[in-house]
Amino acid sequence: MSVTLKVSLPRGAVEESLTLKVKLDTPVNDVVERIFKEAKLLGSPDNFFLELQATKDTPASKLSPVKALGDCGLPPKNANLSLLPRHRLCSVTSFDGSFHFQRIALPVDVPVSDLHPFICRKFKIGEEASSDFELYVEGNANPIDMMKCLGDIRLTSRDAFLFRTPYVSVDESSLRIFHDLRMGETSSAAAAVSMEAGATSKDGSINLNVGAKALLGNCPALNGFIGKLNKKKKWDRLFGVVHENYLFLYKTQNDAQPLATLQMDQYDVSVMEEKKKKTFVKNGIDVTPKASVDKKLKLEEHALKADNEQWVKQWVDALTEASSTTSQAPTQGSNKRHTKKGLKDVDAAPLVFGAPLANAVSAQDGSELPAIVTQTISWVEKHALKAEGIFRLSGSANEIMEYKRRYDLGEPVSFEHEQDPHNVAGLLKLYFREMPEPLLTWEMFFMFIMADFVENRFLRLRYIKYLISRLPALNRALLKFLVRFLIRVAAHADVNKMAIHNLATVFGPNLLRQKDANMIQMVEHTPQINSMVDTMIKNYDYFFDNGPLEAEGDKFAGTAGRALYDYEGQAADDLSFKRGDIIPIIYNKGEGGWWHGELSGKFGKFPASYVEVVDREVWVKADRKISYHAEMAQLQESMVEEAANIERLDEKRERLQQELDRVREEKREVRAQAEKVAAVLNDTLQGDEKVFRHQVKEICVKLDLLRSGRDGVSAAMAKYTEVSTEVTIEMQDIVADAKRKKDKKLEKQMEKMGSCLQAINKALSAEQSARRRSVRLEDEVRQDVDMLEVLTGLSEEENTTS
Repeated sequence: MSVTLKVSLPRGAVEESLTLKVKLDTPVNDVVERIFKEAKLLGSPDNFFLELQATKDTPASKLSPVKALGDCGLPPKNANLSLLPRHRLCSVTSFDGSFHFQRIALPVDVPVSDLHPFICRKFKIGEEASSDFELYVEGNANPIDMMKCLGDIRLTSRDAFLFRTPYVSVDESSLRIFHDLRMGETSSAAAAVSMEAGATSKDGSINLNVGAKALLGNCPALNGFIGKLNKKKKWDRLFGVVHENYLFLYKTQNDAQPLATLQMDQYDVSVMEEKKKKTFVKNGIDVTPKASVDKKLKLEEHALKADNEQWVKQWVDALTEASSTTSQAPTQGSNKRHTKKGLKDVDAAPLVFGAPLANAVSAQDGSELPAIVTQTISWVEKHALKAEGIFRLSGSANEIMEYKRRYDLGEPVSFEHEQDPHNVAGLLKLYFREMPEPLLTWEMFFMFIMADFVENRFLRLRYIKYLISRLPALNRALLKFLVRFLIRVAAHADVNKMAIHNLATVFGPNLLRQKDANMIQMVEHTPQINSMVDTMIKNYDYFFDNGPLEAEGDKFAGTAGRALYDYEGQAADDLSFKRGDIIPIIYNKGEGGWWHGELSGKFGKFPASYVEVVDREVWVKADRKISYHAEMAQLQESMVEEAANIERLDEKRERLQQELDRVREEKREVRAQAEKVAAVLNDTLQGDEKVFRHQVKEICVKLDLLRSGRDGVSAAMAKYTEVSTEVTIEMQDIVADAKRKKDKKLEKQMEKMGSCLQAINKALSAEQSARRRSVRLEDEVRQDVDMLEVLTGLSEEENTTS
C-alpha cells in the first residue's frame, strides 16, 4: 500500500512544495531523508520534522519519527504534510527590574517547561529565583502554558518573547524604548528626550534633571509608583525610579524633570515599625540620614509607602543596594555570599538548599529523609492535593525565597498559615532543582537514558529496576517516597489537572539531568527524562515494593545475541557468560565496542566481538530451553525443599511424642503420691470421712460468709473516707473564709472534730493492715480446705473402688 504526499518545504528551498509517492510501511525518518535528497535541501534531516496539516475537522499533528507512515493516522490516498524546522530563532527579552535581550534558538516541539531551565541559564538567573519566571509573548498579559510547545502556538515571524515574573509590572513604553536603543532605531521623540535630558552626561556624572523616559531607557534597578509623605502629613502618589545611587521621584512616568531626587548613599533604609513611628502606616518605608553624614547638610527624614508587601520588599532591596557606596565582592576567606538585590547574606555552604543530600540527614541508610521534603509533602497531602495546577503553576518568588532563607539559616519553618499551595509546591521543586547532584545521580544519567531506548518492554522494566537498586540507599529511599506521593497527586487528576505525564514533565528535569549539558543536549534528552519518571510512577509496585512485572507486548522484541566464546568479566559491571548463552541486548552502540545486556537476571557490559546477533526464532527456541531448564530446576528445588519440610515435621512429631510421654509419666507419679496421702488420711479418720467432709464444707461456707462481710466493711470504709474528706474540705473552707465572723466556740468544735477524725483514720489504717494479714491467712486456709476436699473425695473413690 502506498500514499501520495504533498509536502510544503521550509523557507529557503528552491521549490515551495514536493510531491512523492511512499509506501505506508516506510519509517517517517526515512521519508524526511528522501525529501531532503529530492528537494536538495541543506542541513541535516535530524533538524526537521513532518507535520500533518490541519483540516476543517482535525488539528495539525506531528508525525512520530520512529513510526511508519501507516501508523500515523494519514488519509488513505493523499496527505498534505509540512516539513518544519525543529528550532526557531527567538527574540527573548528578560526583565528582573532591568531589561536584557538575547536571540536564542529554541526547539518548537518541546514543552516550555523543558525550555525554562535553559532560558534561565542564558540570562544568568539564579536557581533560587528561576522558579517564578514565566514566558510571555510580547503584548500578551497571560503567560504561555508550561505544558505547550512553541509549535502549538500561532506565532508570526515578528513575534518576540518576554521572560519575567508575574509580580513585576513591565511598562510598555519602557520596553519599546529599550528595543529602540538596542536596535539603534530610536524614534525622534525618544532621541530628543535622550539628547535634551540624558541620564548620564558626557563626563560620566548623573544628570539630576533627567526625564523619566530617559531613565527607563537606561535599565534602572527599579521603577514604579510609590507614596511619599509631604509636609502637610498627606500622601503624594509619585512615580519613582532607582538608578545608580539615586531615587528620582516624578509626578508621572512622562515627566521631563523630577520633583525630588534623593542621593541614597547618604540615607539608611528600613521597613517602618509601628512602635517607633507616630506616622506609622502599613507597607511604610523609613528613609533616614546616616549617622556618618555631615549634619551641616541638614538632611531630612522621608516616609515612603509601597502598594503592597511584595512591593515593600522590592523597594527596600533596591534602595538598600542604592544606599551602598560600594558593592565589593566578598574578600578572600569570607564565608558569605551576596544575593542579587541587597538581601541578607547567607552562608556560602547552605544548610539545606544546594547542599549534598547526605548532609540533610544523620543516617545514610534511607531510614531518615530530609525534613524539607517530608514537611512540604505532608502539607500538600493535607491541604493541596486537589489544587488545580499543583506543581505546574508558580507561587510567589518572594515567599518561596523567604522559606528557603529560613531553612538555610536553621530557623523553624511552619506552613500553618500558608494560603497559597503553589508556594509550598514551588519550595519542594526548588529543593530538588538546587541539589548539587540530581537524585538519580550524574553517574547513572546515561544508563537511565539508555533504558528508555530499550524496545523490549519486559527487558526495559527489569533494567530500570536494576538501575534503581544501584542508587545509594538514601537516594533510593527518597525516590520511593517522592514517587509514592506523586501517585497520590495523580489520583486527583480529574480535579487538579495533573495527570502522570504532567507530573513527569514537571519533576523529570529536576530528578535526572546531564552534568554540564548544553541546550542541544538538554532538549535531546528531555523526552527520555520525562518518560523515565512517567514509567517509575506507573510501575511503582514493581520497582519499589517487589510487585509482579506487569507488561504488555512482544516478549522477544528487540535484539538478542549468542555468545561465541566464554567471557569472564573483570569489572563489577561486566557481564560474564558461557559459549552458547543467549543475551538480550539492551544497548549495542556503546563506545569502544562494548554492548550492554542481561543474562539470568544479571545486567552488565561485555565486548561486542564475543557475541553474534541472532534472529527471533533462535531467541524463542533458546528461551524455551532456558524456561524448561528453569522449571525443572525449580521443580527439583521444590522437591528438595518439600523433603526437608517432611523431615522437619517428623522430627517435630518425635519431640512432641517424647513430651507427651513425659507428661503422662509425671501424671502417674502425682496420682500415686495423691493416693498415698489419701490412704494416710483414711487411716487417720478411721471411717469418719463423711463427718470430716461435712466439716470441711461448713468451713468453706463460713469462709464465703467471712469474705462477703469483709467486702461490706470495705465498702463502708470507702464511703466513710469519702464523707470524711468532704467534711475536712468544708471545715478548711470555713476557716479560710475572710468574711466570716470569728466564732471561738465553733473553732474549738471543729478542732475537736478534726482530732476525732484523725484518731478514727489512724484506727482504720491499723485495722486495714490487720485485715490484709487476715486475707492472706484466709487464702491459705482456703487452699488447704480445697486440697482436703480433693483428698477426701479421692479417699471416698478409693473406698468405693474397694
